Amino acid sequence: MALIENPNLNEGERVSILKNRKIGAMVVEKVVQKNDWLINNAILRLLLKNPHLPTNKILFILSRIKMSDLLKIINDESINPGIRKIASGLYSQENK
Repeated sequence: MALIENPNLNEGERVSILKNRKIGAMVVEKVVQKNDWLINNAILRLLLKNPHLPTNKILFILSRIKMSDLLKIINDESINPGIRKIASGLYSQENK
């Protein structure tokens, strides 16, 4: 947990941490609260792939994703089907 508090982590190091799907729910929850982490779409996509992402944070994360990345999420079979369905609905709404 102390690692994610390090202000000197670069984007690559942050991505490496989140690629580990074994990180616990407490770490995921902390990351979701860090606005400086949530400006990177790769990090947002990795959060959506993590099984410990709290359900109440899914829309929050999806709302920060670029439209072009929503398509990647919709087509990424490693992401929970429920999250992909929500992403599909958001994409449809934006492209009416």
